[in-house]
Amino acid sequence: MSLSQLNHLTKMIDFNFINKFSLPLESLSKLSYDSTNSFSVVDKSINWFNFDNASNSKMKTFDSLYYVNNKLIFAEFKNSKPLFKEFLLKLKLKFHESISCFFLKATNVNPTFTFNDFILVDKEFYYVFSKIKSSPSDLMHYKMNNRIWSTQYESIYNCKIFFVDNIEFERVFGL
Repeated sequence: MSLSQLNHLTKMIDFNFINKFSLPLESLSKLSYDSTNSFSVVDKSINWFNFDNASNSKMKTFDSLYYVNNKLIFAEFKNSKPLFKEFLLKLKLKFHESISCFFLKATNVNPTFTFNDFILVDKEFYYVFSKIKSSPSDLMHYKMNNRIWSTQYESIYNCKIFFVDNIEFERVFGL
């Protein structure tokens, strides 16, 4: 990426740009809340954008979106034990539809925004699971899937993908 492209994108995408998507800001406690078990995966009052219902067309998207350190951060929170085959299919759908939804929102805000612009933006996708609900076998599956997803998608979408527990997520973002 050339310096002029980077400067163009840094000016184009920022917190205010995402704010024009008209997404509500909500606490991570609310965004990660599991109503079945009355538990927040990340119990913090820091506000992120609610990306879960960002699409009017019923796309399945990640729960939240944030912009920090010149990066788009997408996060999906889960408190339940995954049924891995079904879980991975749903997560893949959310991953791809989150990309589509963001691109559609971005072009509504700025019609000159291109998919190439999206590819050039630094992006991180986090699947955040509850550490206390995860067995050693679950942790092994998460690590394995992190490697598989990284291999399959990081080079295509110029992004980083992380399967992390809630404690690690809080550490990464200084929460």
